[in-house]
Amino acid sequence: MAVAKAMVLDRLSPPPALDLAAFLSGDGIIATTDGKQIAVSRDADGRVHAVSAECSHLGCILGWNAGMRTWDCPCHGSLFAPDGAVLHGPAVNDLESVALPEEAATTNR
Repeated sequence: MAVAKAMVLDRLSPPPALDLAAFLSGDGIIATTDGKQIAVSRDADGRVHAVSAECSHLGCILGWNAGMRTWDCPCHGSLFAPDGAVLHGPAVNDLESVALPEEAATTNR
């Protein structure tokens, strides 16, 4: 029941459009670009990583864990690195990389 609730609520409240103007190292957000939800984070070196916001296990929308700097799935507990690599399952596939719009990709703080 909790999984179904998370999957429905994730889609009823779409995230804001992508804006990296105030995006600092260690930050992670779920945003929308080209009508698609994406997970965007900035590492300590200032590099921006953008991946699909949908867990590769069953498609729940991920959340940013600022303490561990990971993308966490609220449905079954999968954890992903900022670049989308699976750190802990049940997911076995990495997250799909997403190309950012040119102006967003060059923003560096």
